[in-house]
Order: sequence, then C-alpha cells, then structure tokens
Amino acid sequence: MSSLRSTISRRSSGYPKIATVISADLPVVGRRRPGDALRLAAVTVEAAEALCRDAERRLTEMLTRLEPVPDRPRIDLGSLYGGNLISGVISGLD
Repeated sequence: MSSLRSTISRRSSGYPKIATVISADLPVVGRRRPGDALRLAAVTVEAAEALCRDAERRLTEMLTRLEPVPDRPRIDLGSLYGGNLISGVISGLD
C-alpha cells in the first residue's frame, strides 16, 4: 500500500474536500492502478512546499548528470529507436 501525504482542504465548489495530494507525491499517484489501496497522511502546507522543493532539487541534480549518447557507428540507432524499451513510466525520483 502506498503512503501519500496530503494537506487538509476546506471546500471546493461548495462541497467539503477531504484532502489534496501534495505535488511531491503526484508521481506516486500516477503509478497506481485502479483499485490500488492508498494511505493518506496529513502534512502542513509548509512541509508540502519543502517536500516539493526537495523533489525538484533532486530532479534538477539528476538532469545535470545526463549525457548525450555519442554518435558512433557501433550504436545501431535504428534498433535502439525501434525496440520497445519502455514498459511503463516512472518519475525518476524513486
């Protein structure tokens, strides 16, 4: 079961709003399948903002370490691009 953090919300369009998933946990929600169980934990807005800044910092650090694939004859780009290399999508933060 995934554990998500949420902020307590007041109302949305006149209806009580139970919770809002914080931005830092949206990649976790995106990987859930219908029917998967979720557990919410309350956090303050300040904590949610700090977690979001930390996630953005980690992503920026990871992006700065990426290097382009060298264009050399030993790499068969046709096979590389033609293959199904992705079976799902991840955030890169996990």
